[in-house]
Amino acid sequence: MPVPGPGDRYDGDPGFRDPAGPRPPDTATLLQQGLEWARGQAGPADFAPDPLRGPRREPRAAERFAMRDPTAPADVARAIGTLVGGPGYETSPCPRIRRNLAALGPAGDSELMREEIRRLQSLCM
Repeated sequence: MPVPGPGDRYDGDPGFRDPAGPRPPDTATLLQQGLEWARGQAGPADFAPDPLRGPRREPRAAERFAMRDPTAPADVARAIGTLVGGPGYETSPCPRIRRNLAALGPAGDSELMREEIRRLQSLCM
């Protein structure tokens, strides 16, 4: 591709502008032309729903959910200590089984309650 000299005209490059040629339109003129073109393209506003699109559903929270207090680092450390034999560690499963049964009592008969009773009978009696 030849490189234009100081006196040559080169029209093959879209970025080349001849200083003696016509000046490009200014920004205000281009903006006005764009607005006129857009007004000519726009049809009347159409607010009819799209029949292929399903009904819009708003995200909903679950009907019931449990709120819990945030977990403190001390609670985490205490739980880890309990797992590895720290304070509050119990060698017998019986107190824990009895606490589980007391908590399950208001719920009535359930599979979990039957399992806890089976554990109580086999391990603690």
